[in-house]
Amino acid sequence: MYALKNRLCFAATFLLFLSANFSAAQENFERVDAVIQLYPKRAASVEQIAGFINRDFSSEADKLRAIYGWLINNIAYDPNEYKALDYSFTTVSERNKKQEKFRQQLINRVIEKGVAVCEGYAFVFERLCELTGVTSYLVRGDSKASLADIGRKFDVNHMWNIALIDGNTYLFDATWGAGRYTDRFEKDTTYSFFMADPQQFVYTHLPLLEEDQLLTQPLSRAIFESMPIIVDDSLKEYKSLLPATGILNSGASSGKWQFRLPIPQQSAIGISVDGSAVKSQNTHWNAEAQLHEFELDIPLGAQLLIIYFDERPGMVYKID
Repeated sequence: MYALKNRLCFAATFLLFLSANFSAAQENFERVDAVIQLYPKRAASVEQIAGFINRDFSSEADKLRAIYGWLINNIAYDPNEYKALDYSFTTVSERNKKQEKFRQQLINRVIEKGVAVCEGYAFVFERLCELTGVTSYLVRGDSKASLADIGRKFDVNHMWNIALIDGNTYLFDATWGAGRYTDRFEKDTTYSFFMADPQQFVYTHLPLLEEDQLLTQPLSRAIFESMPIIVDDSLKEYKSLLPATGILNSGASSGKWQFRLPIPQQSAIGISVDGSAVKSQNTHWNAEAQLHEFELDIPLGAQLLIIYFDERPGMVYKID
């Protein structure tokens, strides 16, 4: 007998400072955002929420904004939920039947209790899309949000959504849009993961299927595994980044690390080691390569390096 453990969830060790700045080609959704505040926080069924959305909005973009907005405002992340439902099977037919039953049970549980892990957010998002006439599908893959994720082998540990607006595909992650989790859930809603920029999204979300990156030049699994955590959306040309690996081996350094950051010239660079106060870092602007260059001494025994862009966390390295 095979047991299927439904353990897909977002990184429960979210870095406290991880506040996304991802930009997206977004429309003016002020009316949608205002209307959904009138919706109930708890509903008798997912069909009830879909009914409100169908009544109030007609375009695919507005419906998706309402779906995403309702989820991030009313569903809290709770890691205990991944153990709440489980099932086993012996045949493919039995598996398929139990999978659909599990899906419906999970959707009902999220709507009624107001808590979920990523699987619950993604399933409700998908079901609301079905009920409101929006084409969407689930995406499974890996996520990168904590120091432990730097250098770790690819693992299917997260779930998000892709949906179509006027025939074009867009990325959505309501789980990460709802807030952050360390030892408890902290609500901190953001629309950064609504119609997310694929180039930035792939730095923290790598799908199992390459085509779900929505990129003409997909990121390789090996690069995703080794890269630092990239928080700020101003760093887009990853191939020009130095160091490109997220683990800095202090034993391999001659005392100074060389850095090349492909971010705008006007950006001010700051450095924090192991949570210390942020110190301004002088850089040389390489006009030909369009990047900042500098050398940095890293104290022996240090474990964490955060580079700030304009006083915001920009990227994170682990020091070995």
